[in-house]
Amino acid sequence: KQYLTSFLIKESAMCDRRSVSVLILAMLLAVPLSLSADIVPLLDITGGGQAAEPLADAVGGWAFHIDAPITIAAIGLWDEGKLPLNIAHQVGLWQSDQTLLTVATIDNTSIPVASAFSGGQWLFTEISPVQLQPGDYVMGAVWGDAIFGADPFRINTVAVTSGISYTSACAVFLLPSPELVFPNCGGGSLSDASFFGPNLAVVTPEPGGVGWLACSLVGIVAAMRRRLNL
Repeated sequence: KQYLTSFLIKESAMCDRRSVSVLILAMLLAVPLSLSADIVPLLDITGGGQAAEPLADAVGGWAFHIDAPITIAAIGLWDEGKLPLNIAHQVGLWQSDQTLLTVATIDNTSIPVASAFSGGQWLFTEISPVQLQPGDYVMGAVWGDAIFGADPFRINTVAVTSGISYTSACAVFLLPSPELVFPNCGGGSLSDASFFGPNLAVVTPEPGGVGWLACSLVGIVAAMRRRLNL
């Protein structure tokens, strides 16, 4: 009888420990991105230009060069007027040799990120991190068409970059359907850039959010351990 009692007490303690571990894991998984990380766009619009929709399906974007490795963790799209998107947009990232590296879908569930330009915002979708090595890359987004559904891109605008060098505007028009294809690149500069369009971002830890979460978890775990005498 004494052995059985000891066994049950031991198993009960083990279950309590498992419960605490499961609870902590569940809390970590439930933390919103805004509390644990900060999406940092590598390009931003500062003003100028105008919003435009194509007359037929198209892919628009831009090319860039990097001199040092960077890790991309989110893909984005310009949201003119901060309005709900009319359609979902596929956005792709290629090497300059047309090797497709990653694709993301931007829709109204994507994460809004502020722009320096008050005429709109960015919408970002997280992706599995992709490390880009020094070299040349191309971004492109499915534009849609005015008849079956589209959203305006920003064209002939002024932009700034961080950690990358803009090299040219990229586009392909009059596609038979709204499909993601490698666009043709050439011309344009940051003072007269076109086809935004797609964007990419790094995701960095946000100290305030992480600190708040850590302190909360420590307090909860300590209270549960005292209650369970663990």
